[in-house]
Amino acid sequence: MKSEMAQLQQNAVQNHTATMLEIGTSLLSQTAEQTRKLTDVETQVLNQTSRLEIQLLENSLSTYKLEKQLLQQTHEILKIHEKNRRV
Repeated sequence: MKSEMAQLQQNAVQNHTATMLEIGTSLLSQTAEQTRKLTDVETQVLNQTSRLEIQLLENSLSTYKLEKQLLQQTHEILKIHEKNRRV
């Protein structure tokens, strides 16, 4: 009777251990999948950030060029005004 009870307890422990291992394996798989998804999202965010930085630099360059043109035109207008004033 004692050996049957010990065998039942051992079987219960083995079943419990197997169940816990299955749960652990499942959690590990889920964690790996979530990590992969997060890595994908992080890559997308970094790519989008890089694209936005490039756009910002392009816009800054365009703004600089426009400001330079505006200053040149203003200078030309002032020169013309000065010539007209002398005439």
